Order: sequence, then structure tokens, then C-alpha cells
Amino acid sequence: MKQERREELRKKVELIWQQKLTERLDLTEEEKARVFPLLRQYEERKRALRQENRELVRELERMIENKATAGELKKTIQALEENDGKLREVKEEGFHELARILPVEKQARYIVFQLQFRREMRGLMHKARHHERGPRTP
Repeated sequence: MKQERREELRKKVELIWQQKLTERLDLTEEEKARVFPLLRQYEERKRALRQENRELVRELERMIENKATAGELKKTIQALEENDGKLREVKEEGFHELARILPVEKQARYIVFQLQFRREMRGLMHKARHHERGPRTP
């Protein structure tokens, strides 16, 4: 998929996510004005870290293919582990910031919503991929 198309889809998904989140959490205008910029900021940080993870995994694949030494592999694995730790920290930090804005019930709704939305998006992507390939013939 081209980068332009991927970015266009990401923006559409973000809009749907904002609309559904607003409905499910029954966000006030004040909450929306504070929550969405915060979540956008943390999402950008997480996206950058996930991209770094993908690059590190691709690097590991190349290293394995090129018979890299154990030391070289270990160094890249450590970088991947460090990056995973940073990703966890960013997620926790973002949620703590969100907790300063939203009451506990809305925090709980946010957690449930996030899990349900991701599951829903994975299902839609799976269907889209299957549809692109068309029916399989034996």
C-alpha cells in the first residue's frame, strides 16, 4: 500500500475513532478540547516507536540472513527491548495524563473502548485483505 493511501486511511480511522470515543465516553466539549490533543500527542510518540520496532525487526531479519555474529544480534535485540520499554512508558504516561482529565468511570470506558475498537479494526482489515485477494480456488 502506498504511503499516501496509508496516511489517508489513518486519518479516516482517526476521525471514526474520535466520533465513537466521544459517543462512548459521552465527552463534554471541555473534555474533548483537552483529551484529543493529548491522545494525538501520545499516539504520535507511540507510532514513532512502533516504526522503530518494525525497522529493528527488519534489521534482525537482514542480520540473520547475512549470518551476523551473536554479539551483533544481541545488540539489535537489546535495542528492540529498550524500545519496547519506551513504548510501555509512553502508554503509561499517556494514561496517567488522561486520568488527570477524565473521571474514573470515563477512564474505565476508555480502556474498554480502546480494546473493542482495535478488535473491530483488525476484523475490518482482515475482511478487506480477504476481499482484495478474492475467493480462493482449490
